[in-house]
Amino acid sequence: MPGLNWVRLADADSCPTAAQIGASVEARLGRELFVVAREAQLFLDGYVARSVAGFEVTLEVSELAGRVLGRRVLQFEGDDCSAIEPAVALVIAVTLNPDSALPSGGIPLEHGTAERLDALFAGESIDPDPASLPAPNAGTANARTSNETPLPAADSGDLGPRTRYEPVLVELAAAGGAGLGQLPGVALTGSAYAALRFPRGPRIELGISYLPARTARPERGAGEASFALLLGSLAVCPLRLQVWSTPELCFGAELGSLSSHARDFAFANQSAHDWVVNLRASGGWDVVLAAPLFMRVAVLLSVPLLQRNYTFRGPDNAPVSLFRMPQAAARAELGLGIAF
Repeated sequence: MPGLNWVRLADADSCPTAAQIGASVEARLGRELFVVAREAQLFLDGYVARSVAGFEVTLEVSELAGRVLGRRVLQFEGDDCSAIEPAVALVIAVTLNPDSALPSGGIPLEHGTAERLDALFAGESIDPDPASLPAPNAGTANARTSNETPLPAADSGDLGPRTRYEPVLVELAAAGGAGLGQLPGVALTGSAYAALRFPRGPRIELGISYLPARTARPERGAGEASFALLLGSLAVCPLRLQVWSTPELCFGAELGSLSSHARDFAFANQSAHDWVVNLRASGGWDVVLAAPLFMRVAVLLSVPLLQRNYTFRGPDNAPVSLFRMPQAAARAELGLGIAF
């Protein structure tokens, strides 16, 4: 008898559980089907994960030793993961009943494995409604499936352990926003980001941000100074929370140059370019608009390691402080990106 392994991977906590999938399959067959691992002769392994457009389900038939005998991948569009249950259960049921009138609707298997399943079920058939099966190699509004070539026979020695290929995503994004603390007053920001998102690892992001010049003036007397900031950033996003859409927590550093130019003070036309080094933390939300396009909302907090104070001499030679970096600065960004 078969055993069932069902794993909900990244961002798939809203998907059906193993108990729900198993119950749905057994309801179609009209009998108890799955047994505990120590009693199983074959395994039906399922993995569901969030994809750019919706959800991806990988179904495999494997031996006790973990050798894969067949595999099929299903793609589902939309945010409602509960909708995958009927199609997944039907594909599993057809797979486990080779005598069904719809053998092509299941997981592709080599002939010997199909015979073993036939022996287990003694020729039982479920004869499902063909219209309810995901169409192989064809797209619909809610589900798309792709069949893979059946793997070699179990006794050929060519089969390896179960593997699941998941591509690394490249993300490009541009964002605008506003912040407090990195320049005098409220500063506008423009940023561009490039990131690599690893399927079972962190997201690594490189960024560049520019905060155009802001002018500061003393409360009394003449003189003014303008400040502009150019930053490069590196961040690692190891944490993804199961709240809202797909929020991530990222940690990293910023390195850049703060340009200042003072006019009409005791020492006229003073200019400087000073290094800026910050530690940075951020929270971001990616909202898929129309795959592969997404909208990104982010809140960033930075802590300067070099806390600079810009003080100038007025006409009476008295010190005038125009800008002092606070112990922390924050900014919010809204942007668009593409993932491929």
